[in-house]
Amino acid sequence: IMTNNTLVFSQEQIFAICLHEHIIQKLYGPTDELFPPFISPFVGRLDDIGEDGMSLVEHGMRIKDSFGVAIWMLEASVRTPDHVKRGIDVGTELLTAPMKIYEAWFAKKDEPLGYTKGLTPIAIWTPTKELTDITTIEDFMRAITTDKLNISHPLTEKGITKFVEDWKAILV
Repeated sequence: IMTNNTLVFSQEQIFAICLHEHIIQKLYGPTDELFPPFISPFVGRLDDIGEDGMSLVEHGMRIKDSFGVAIWMLEASVRTPDHVKRGIDVGTELLTAPMKIYEAWFAKKDEPLGYTKGLTPIAIWTPTKELTDITTIEDFMRAITTDKLNISHPLTEKGITKFVEDWKAILV
């Protein structure tokens, strides 16, 4: 089943998604490369809090590529042509953006684009040997439940709350 791992805001979350896919694909065989799971980091929402969301994508591509499994990076919450350019530069497979961003991108495609200024780059996170040695679902779940692999992020929690509120509004 193709999945979209959405509301991603940290390298630990990207690592967890890739590690999980790696374990599952070893157990059950490789994913169909035409329909792999996605990782969806929301770059614009990180920019909104002063962090350079595209540095997460750049670091996330390194993490994803280190696993060598079929999984795509879906760059979400794209807000600027710079996001598009940087995504292309690091090889993201997909992106979602409003029409105005595509229009701006194509209008400026031959002009050099400056990367987003005034945002704090996200430092590279490196997993511990204990995390890179995980080979079973049981060890994976234990790492999460003991916070050795911290997959929480305030923006993820905020997004889940918003999704629940939206869903409840539909049901009422």
